[in-house]
Amino acid sequence: MKRFLLIPAFAATLSALPAEAAQPGFGAWGGSEQARVRLLAAGVGEDGQLSGGIEIRLQPGWWTYWRTPGAAGIPPVVDFDGSGNLGDVSVSYPLPQRHDDGYGVSNVYTDGVLLPFEATVPDPSAPVELRLALDLGVCNEVCIPEHVEATLTLEPGVLDRVAAATLAGARAQVPGPPEPGRLAVASARRNGGSDTHPVFDVSVTAPDDATVFVEGPVDWFAGVPERILKGGSVVYRVTFDRIGARTPIDGATLRVTLAAGGKAVEQTVPVE
Repeated sequence: MKRFLLIPAFAATLSALPAEAAQPGFGAWGGSEQARVRLLAAGVGEDGQLSGGIEIRLQPGWWTYWRTPGAAGIPPVVDFDGSGNLGDVSVSYPLPQRHDDGYGVSNVYTDGVLLPFEATVPDPSAPVELRLALDLGVCNEVCIPEHVEATLTLEPGVLDRVAAATLAGARAQVPGPPEPGRLAVASARRNGGSDTHPVFDVSVTAPDDATVFVEGPVDWFAGVPERILKGGSVVYRVTFDRIGARTPIDGATLRVTLAAGGKAVEQTVPVE
């Protein structure tokens, strides 16, 4: 399995967190022996946005899945619908690792991960009642579906600097915007295949050792992109499995994540 420098550095941050349990921006742990989950929040900014995170800790050697699991796995399902004084929530996902179990390649987080999120707060002068219902898959020799609930009440005006620093570390692991001339996507074009298994060529600017993840609509399943040279351009060719998919190919967009040299970017491109 190829491991990125980003993940071990963040794992060190996670190992230092138990002493923070008494902080007002950290909720209680919930879950099972295999997967423990808690919420944290830095507070509500002047713009009415709450900065928070979902921390997942797993038993050593266990893993859970990225938003797009790959060949197999269970994507996380995040539900804040039971919360009070909370508007729209946007969850971000740090760069995953690739895991090859001999049968297929999946996109995973090993040992744990912190998923930062931003949310609107309708009334910043009132408490925010965060109530999370999280469904995820955790695996080692076997895979177990887990349902975990976690809560955190954030009083108005509370700013937790420890939580803010922890969340800043997590956001540093989230892919940023493309960097033209260094890490960026030039185009995505259909290159044959069938309706159920279409093939796409994604032209990029990236170093030779870059790692690339390509995602399609939620009902498409991507293979591992293959790096080729095509007309002097660097192209990553990816085949999707669309068996049972309802999202059409025409008008589809692809989300491409490029990682190299400890840096990662994310870009959404239309299929030409």
